[in-house]
Amino acid sequence: MTIQSTVLPRGVSGDVYNLADCLQQQAVIGSTANPLVLNYLKHSLCAHLVSHAAVLRCIAKYDKLGRVYCVTALLEFLVSIIDGITCRKSEESLLPGAMVQLVHWIMQIFARTVQQYEMRGEMSAEQSYMLDQSCKLIERLTQQQFLLAMLYVGCHEELDALDRIRDLYASIKASLTNSNMTLSTATAEQQLQQLAYIDAKQLDLQYLNPAPSTEKISCCVQPLLAVEVLLNPCKDTSYYVAELQMLQRLKGYTNTRLFYEIIRAGFLTLSNVADTSPDTINLTWQDICLNLPGVLHHVLIAWEQETLSSADVKSILDNIKRRLFSFSVCATSFLCAYMYSVRETELLKPLNMIQQFLAPLTSEELSSQENAKERLALSYQIIRKMQHDVHPAPNTKSRLISHTPLIEQFRECWRSVHEAGHLPVRAAQTLESLLLAGGASWLVTQLVEQLISCKYMRDMAKCMDIVFAVMHLDIERTTEALLQYVVAPLILRRQDEDINEPQSLVLARLCVYCIISCLETRSSSAAAAFKKRSRSHDEEELVGVANAAKVRKIIGDGSDNSNDFAADATNVASSMLSTPSAELRATPLSLKEPLQSSVKHIFRVFLQFVSGDELSPKAIFVYQFISLLVECGGERVAPVLRLLPGNLMQQLLKVLATDDIRVGLISRLYDLRLHAGRQAAVADLCLWRNMQLARHSIHL
Repeated sequence: MTIQSTVLPRGVSGDVYNLADCLQQQAVIGSTANPLVLNYLKHSLCAHLVSHAAVLRCIAKYDKLGRVYCVTALLEFLVSIIDGITCRKSEESLLPGAMVQLVHWIMQIFARTVQQYEMRGEMSAEQSYMLDQSCKLIERLTQQQFLLAMLYVGCHEELDALDRIRDLYASIKASLTNSNMTLSTATAEQQLQQLAYIDAKQLDLQYLNPAPSTEKISCCVQPLLAVEVLLNPCKDTSYYVAELQMLQRLKGYTNTRLFYEIIRAGFLTLSNVADTSPDTINLTWQDICLNLPGVLHHVLIAWEQETLSSADVKSILDNIKRRLFSFSVCATSFLCAYMYSVRETELLKPLNMIQQFLAPLTSEELSSQENAKERLALSYQIIRKMQHDVHPAPNTKSRLISHTPLIEQFRECWRSVHEAGHLPVRAAQTLESLLLAGGASWLVTQLVEQLISCKYMRDMAKCMDIVFAVMHLDIERTTEALLQYVVAPLILRRQDEDINEPQSLVLARLCVYCIISCLETRSSSAAAAFKKRSRSHDEEELVGVANAAKVRKIIGDGSDNSNDFAADATNVASSMLSTPSAELRATPLSLKEPLQSSVKHIFRVFLQFVSGDELSPKAIFVYQFISLLVECGGERVAPVLRLLPGNLMQQLLKVLATDDIRVGLISRLYDLRLHAGRQAAVADLCLWRNMQLARHSIHL
């Protein structure tokens, strides 16, 4: 053989001259293979005269499948090289397609052989050996994560070939079933299915998010509900459903586990209320007070739409107050919270409703309750105090009245959280005030400092859950502060610490959770429908009439049947679930501000973190962040991953130089439906593969 010396100039790949094709054709030109030529082909691979992609493609073109000896020799050749397949920079784009063609060729061999067995009921020893080699090849192939990843990328490019592969697998499966044939390798059929239906789940990914089984009790549901429900009671119930579904995906909870955590969170929150009024609270009272906000919300909507007249509203409010004076206090509490969430021009109706609770009662009405005068006077004082707190300064939302420094107030508040083991309602309200007074960056800094000061993993996980919930006081502003102003200085400050410190992983998880929660906001159409209640005139009229009927049924004619009141109020609350939560939380195609700027900023910081040559806590944090983003977010974080700088993963691979990064992570980072995404994935995979070969000293 003088092909190398006479045809190939120094430094030129034999792929330019189709050297692999020439050698392969010469090797199987007759009825049996020429082992000398096949050995020269292997030598050409080891000498980098030809690429693995070119060799795989030329073998996959061999269509004389009736020549059992030639096919068997090619299968044996593939078995001998399969563990060392890789590629250089100039050949990267060819390998995914070559893998798809190779799998298609193997499927053809299987299909032809088992169909012949189905028809004849027997096969020759040569055919049996050829089938054994095919089983051996697919077994080795499915053990190679790099090759599976290349096949996965290639299937997004060779869609027609993928359809043919699946058709061949279906015929193989049918023939095996019809003929009762047993393959020599017990797992061969399963491996054929794995190749035909390759997906990202088959690619290794190091999981960093704790499994649900390791978290016996969630510390996240209760504080999240405390923040979202108690501080924002006027939102639609389906909003909270979507919020909890987001949490369910992050934590990997089953429905049963989620329901259990919701019930547990409800009891914890109710215990906060019970602690403040032990003498007056009972189960029926709680049910009524918990459902009053839903009733009043419907009343407000119906009044705005003029479905209810002012006289109707007055009658409803009088009936609420007449039943029990504490109900009017509870109702005022909701109305005050509602006023914080609306524009100044929308304050008049809730203010009038509060004023109606302060209207005097007749002697007959006063006689309906024991110690009526004293209790009524007390309720008036409480209502006036709440009214005074919310009304005199509508331009400021801060309710801080203490002269104690903010940091001292925060520490005292956090101490109460630590002692309670969850987020008490009063603590949530204090934290909201601190957010308004100190700003998002200040509060997030204090929260993160508390998080990283934990000494034990259990305490750290619990603290992270509570901090994540507190961030929902204003998830967009707090996430912006976390990514733009808190993370980078904190990581830089901790460079001298052990890279295995758990604080880094917990901080990365907090960042990822916040990004995903911020990303999964209400779709604009659903939010607009909720805020503006933009319905057609006929639909508005129908809904308004229905709401008015519900309200009148609930309030009734002033009878004292409180159980009916609670039951019907529960029905009103359940009717608020009619809007599918999927419509309220949708992943956008692109990020909105301030999230987009924040993500771009943190990715620029990451480029600086991995710019050196040494492994450092900075680089570990970048890996943890990206890995958790993929693991927790799945396809929902595609708009975030699109902002990854092109060379970030390449540099991270070089700096990290460990087995932590696996092909499952790389394959999930890019949109493989796009040519650019496939190119980026293959470049990273090939770098990963070559570094693996160098690290483990595998020579081709």
